[in-house]
Amino acid sequence: MVKKTTGGRLTRQDWVHAGFAAVIDSGIDALAVEPLAARMGTTKGSFYWHFADRAALVTAVLEVWEQLATAAVVDELGQVADPRERLRMLLAVVFRDADEDRFEHAVHSTAAHPQVAPALARVTATRLGFLTDLFLELGLPQARAHDRARIAYAAYLGHLQLRRLDAVGEPSPDAVRRYADELLAVLAAT
Repeated sequence: MVKKTTGGRLTRQDWVHAGFAAVIDSGIDALAVEPLAARMGTTKGSFYWHFADRAALVTAVLEVWEQLATAAVVDELGQVADPRERLRMLLAVVFRDADEDRFEHAVHSTAAHPQVAPALARVTATRLGFLTDLFLELGLPQARAHDRARIAYAAYLGHLQLRRLDAVGEPSPDAVRRYADELLAVLAAT
């Protein structure tokens, strides 16, 4: 159940937070008003106080995801002067959080959804642009920087899939760090 934050009333942020949790647990289709209200121990009326409809909640959850999982990371890492260190830090960020991976996988699994598709396209373009710029700073020519960015992003997407499909189970934090270190060595080679 979600903790009520202001005078016992749920806020818009409470609903978005609950929406994130629902997507992590069950995918984008879990963003349904009645099940979320039940999960939060409230009524549909609380939902409609903050959102016009389900589509508005989906948009809000995707906007927050886009901000936290892409824009904030790009802004934070953009402050790191050394491009190799920036790449190392990026890999440490993207290979660390299983909950974020589950959210990402849910979004990628519903890429054709009419609300997900444009958000996913923006996120992908931003991430590929950031990576391309990083590889340009590492001294690669434009075409190779673009290719290396796509390879890096493909490795990340493959990691998302493997976390879900690998019969061995969830890799240990040490294994994930080793994987990120190996990927860094390959990607940073000029």
